[in-house]
Amino acid sequence: MVPRAPAWLVGLLGLLIIPSAIIGDTLIAMHQGWSLKSGGTFAKLVWPVAILCGGCVLLCASATVRRLFARRARQFWLLSVATSLGLLLGEVVLGRLHPQPDFHCRPPGARYRYEPNSSVVPGVFGAATASINGLGLRGTDRPAGPGVYRILCVGGSTTECLFLDDAESWPALLMADLNRAGTGKYWVGAAAVSEMASADHLRFLRDSPRVAEVQCVLLLVGAGDFMRLALGMDTGGQTPPLWLDSNWLAHLREIWNVKLRAGIVVDRTGERYALLERNLPIAAGTLPIKDALDQYANRLRSIAQVARDRKLRLVLCTQPVMWDDYLTTLGNERLRFVRVYPSAPDWSFLAGDCRAIMDQFNARLVQVATETGVELVDPATQMNGIEVYFYDDFRLNERGCAEFASLLAEWFRGHPESSR
Repeated sequence: MVPRAPAWLVGLLGLLIIPSAIIGDTLIAMHQGWSLKSGGTFAKLVWPVAILCGGCVLLCASATVRRLFARRARQFWLLSVATSLGLLLGEVVLGRLHPQPDFHCRPPGARYRYEPNSSVVPGVFGAATASINGLGLRGTDRPAGPGVYRILCVGGSTTECLFLDDAESWPALLMADLNRAGTGKYWVGAAAVSEMASADHLRFLRDSPRVAEVQCVLLLVGAGDFMRLALGMDTGGQTPPLWLDSNWLAHLREIWNVKLRAGIVVDRTGERYALLERNLPIAAGTLPIKDALDQYANRLRSIAQVARDRKLRLVLCTQPVMWDDYLTTLGNERLRFVRVYPSAPDWSFLAGDCRAIMDQFNARLVQVATETGVELVDPATQMNGIEVYFYDDFRLNERGCAEFASLLAEWFRGHPESSR
């Protein structure tokens, strides 16, 4: 005969069924490689939930509390079931009314308007609009039918081209340059979200249906991995807990970040965004560069294998940076992460040191491209350390985007698909 659970325990389980599900969901995600730090502000909600659960369990040491749980067991279960059903219904309704963008994409049809302050975003002038097409990609709608060679640019903030107008972004300039040559018809779009790194790109290339709709993926990668290391974050790309990826939390994040302006959001002028980035807590002490580079190379090998499996032309692209040993005063003032103005962060790396580390990330990219037979374009060797191309550490301004697009277009003209 199976022993019956005490009535107070039944009541306790009824009260804590939702908090327990949140904690269990979080632990599963962490076991699979996700970390609380990568989840941002709202991931910290798991701590008060855990405290609630632990507090209720500790209170059960009291006979009075146990009697309360025993008397109210039915009500606690009814409350939890009703709340669960309400949350599920709300999830469906919010999903219909405010659908979340696909991973590594922006909301389809969105328009972002900027009025960048050129003293904060040097080399970027005039009002700008960033247009997101119906697939959640930056750029024009993907043309239907045969005869158009479709290139998808995948990357982080350097590819996203924050504060630049559609026509000034390097993917758009690349498309215009290739079409102007008259050697064929090209479409170029961008799946780019700031802070995304190689693990995120791997997940996107492996799982996204967007990849099946293009012939070529141009992957600009490296700076995101280095910055996640410097900021003490995980490598990214791991699937978060289900509760953290819910429509409820997405809606609350929108209110928190945009309406309450409590998170790091991109403001119209870029002034607040730059200030918040300069205050990010860069990790002090020695960074585990060797292990990070080995893991980075392994992720690149996995990306190359995914491209082969999906019969996709993959072109790897080195990351240019402004970092150098001999930056001018004005160049140093542009830096946000590896800065000396207005004050140096609490770590030992200067711009020259970070340039050396970034060179190692680029060298690993070249190494993996060589050993896997993946095509490679190397604009970093021609753009590194040239201040007029950047508005901060590694993000390109108008002149930088024009030069970057020109180098890429020249490479594509010299490496047509038919020559592979």
